Amino acid sequence: MGGAIDAQALGDLMDDDAGGVAEAIVQLEHDLEQKDDLARRLIDQCRYQHLVLSEIHSLANPDRLIPCDDIRSIRAKAHAAIAAANKSGLLA
Repeated sequence: MGGAIDAQALGDLMDDDAGGVAEAIVQLEHDLEQKDDLARRLIDQCRYQHLVLSEIHSLANPDRLIPCDDIRSIRAKAHAAIAAANKSGLLA
């Protein structure tokens, strides 16, 4: 038994199953949408964290002239990045 199932046979199968197959398909579509949304949110969070780390790396340059101000900026940026990660709930 091989080959593709035709649309009529699929419809008949779904009709005979009292909607079980259709419900499973709808649930799978819903689960995929949730996973796609999570993936987009994770990518956005990674981009933001990368941006903040790049800024911190730049501020941490030992050749900069105002280290005290740089430390305050580094702490503020790190705090904002940590808060964003916590707020997103993606890493919990």
